Amino acid sequence: MLAKEGAPPIGSDEALAAIECARFRGSKFGAGFAGFKISGDDYRYARVKVFVLDESAYRDARRILESYNKQGLRIVEEIAPDFAAASTMATWEAIVDAEDSVLFHAAMDLNGQMYQDGVHRARVYSSSRYHNTFKGVGYPTDVAEEYRILDPVLEARMWIAHTRQPTNSPGMYPIWSHPFSVMEWSIVHNGDVSSFGTNITFLQGYGVKNFVGTDSEVICYLLDHLVRVEGLSLPEAALALTAPYERWWPRVEADVGVSEKRVRELCIQFLGAHLDGPFAVVAGHADADDVQMLGLIDRSKFRPLIVGEDDERIYLASEECEIRVLSPKARVWACDPGRYVLATGKEGFIENGLAPNRVMVEFTGLSPVPEVRADAVIDATGLAYETLLGEIRAAIHNGAKTIYIHHVRGQRYIGVGVPKGIHLILDGTPGNCLANFNDGADITVYGNTADDVADTMHDGTIIIHGSARDVLGQALQGGRIYVRGDIGNRGGILMREYADKRPIIMVGGRAGNYLGEYMAGGIIAVLGLAELEAGSDAQIVGDFVAPGMLGGWIYIRGRVDLNHIGSLPHRQDVENYLEVLALEGEIDQQTYEEVLALPALTLDTLAEVLPDRALELVRRMYDSKYRLPLNIRYDYLDEEDLSRLQPHIDEFFRVFGLSERLKERLLSEKFTRIFPIPKKPKPGDPEPIAEE
Repeated sequence: MLAKEGAPPIGSDEALAAIECARFRGSKFGAGFAGFKISGDDYRYARVKVFVLDESAYRDARRILESYNKQGLRIVEEIAPDFAAASTMATWEAIVDAEDSVLFHAAMDLNGQMYQDGVHRARVYSSSRYHNTFKGVGYPTDVAEEYRILDPVLEARMWIAHTRQPTNSPGMYPIWSHPFSVMEWSIVHNGDVSSFGTNITFLQGYGVKNFVGTDSEVICYLLDHLVRVEGLSLPEAALALTAPYERWWPRVEADVGVSEKRVRELCIQFLGAHLDGPFAVVAGHADADDVQMLGLIDRSKFRPLIVGEDDERIYLASEECEIRVLSPKARVWACDPGRYVLATGKEGFIENGLAPNRVMVEFTGLSPVPEVRADAVIDATGLAYETLLGEIRAAIHNGAKTIYIHHVRGQRYIGVGVPKGIHLILDGTPGNCLANFNDGADITVYGNTADDVADTMHDGTIIIHGSARDVLGQALQGGRIYVRGDIGNRGGILMREYADKRPIIMVGGRAGNYLGEYMAGGIIAVLGLAELEAGSDAQIVGDFVAPGMLGGWIYIRGRVDLNHIGSLPHRQDVENYLEVLALEGEIDQQTYEEVLALPALTLDTLAEVLPDRALELVRRMYDSKYRLPLNIRYDYLDEEDLSRLQPHIDEFFRVFGLSERLKERLLSEKFTRIFPIPKKPKPGDPEPIAEE
């Protein structure tokens, strides 16, 4: 969390409260905090913090640091390690006067020399003027007590925090705990970077070595190298690390002001720095003038990154509950795939992780919940999810049919195993896996939900008055899901129908990427009501709509660019195919060269250059190799469409109290309708079995 210019500083107690909200995601093997511009610190000198295994390691580490005296490194003050109080490794803290480059190489040298026979006898885990790192083995509260950061409370311009050790580490020693810090950077990370080996090779090419062995630390080294050594701006560093798809480069230029040519240069020059795999990163940086907060996610957004803002602060978190516990009135949204978040204390948001033309209606928790008549009322304040689930079971056992649960803050698995005929009313922000495997219970949420709602649901109704995040209705097989706001990536993935069950997902706002991926049945409708009311013609779905779609219907209000439906081929595949067409005489040499000069090879750009027959051949190549043949129609709803949608639209508007006038406007709009083209039988295929 970052305090805006003129706002009061943030206390370490608030950082602890936020991360403890997600305690169930952590483990006893690691947690930590980093405070930036802590009140009262002397920024003239750097603070070097070293984990040391024993007194011998402390003496050796001190000797290595002192060996850099001739290069201008001077120990001004030190706090000797307290081995009696340390649970695993003790901390030696040295206040030093040194140039950044000297300090960096001294720390790297110390780490290398103190790694012997597979054991880190000592390890520099922080060396900075403008921030201080506190990390160890334990839960967040354990670490806060170990470093005594609550008595007195430390105040800083920005805090980042984490619970749980990195996935690819044993977690026995505090060196493997988050945050990972290198010079003025400190990061926390959720995910698993599959490019880990390539990233290390890239850094080793510049003389950076002696890693602790986790991808999280490598991300921090990459940020330090790109910004401090290569001199990239923070937006350039973010683009070099996330490497947006080539098709997104024109959008990057339009949205963030980094030219398409520069994006190409960054992606090529710093190819080895590109992060691949699922990741979400929150990074903090500080200098003499300001503090900066950077959020990064992978292009497919396999990990959540939630953004928030109120009058005084900016937030980044893996779960909304971590923001709500500090700021119930904050405006909260999910970062879009392929974008980054950048904010500073002085300037506020530079990039908020959203498309510039996006119209948002987010549930902030301010709308009063209607008077609820319930058989049982449960206050979820401070309850672990296991305790809350136990209270729900007890209420049902005692005969309650309608159960009102208020002050929900991130508890997961709510609604799992709840029998048919029960109605749960939730006020707040439920965590992951709401209503998974639901077989008939009804759930109403006055707030936003986290990822993975209604996974493999068979029956029942889910009503969400806010927005839902990623993977809504995965393998949905029955029932209805109505969302007043937006949904994230992969809504309706693997959705299907069987027997007389036809599931439906109806979204009042927008949908992210991969909508209806591998969908095999049911109905998805995306209405974009905020854009409709604002008079915006912006597309209300993301990229890769209906990839691998086998059945069902998708209805999207407004026009959807054909290049956003299905998957696009790699550029080299298209160029190879066009080369064949040129050799066969379908296109002439001049046309072929014009195509090669196009910045992006999409059906729209190719349509401006290719003759009709060649364009049709390319389209067939798309359909045969990269997407199943789909019937895509942009038109007004016909009687058949209305027979599928009208009852659900009527119920949707009734449930959310929307006006008849808005419904009439909606039904008078054109929709993009998508459904698979039935496969034509081939000679030799077995005859279909006739129903008796």
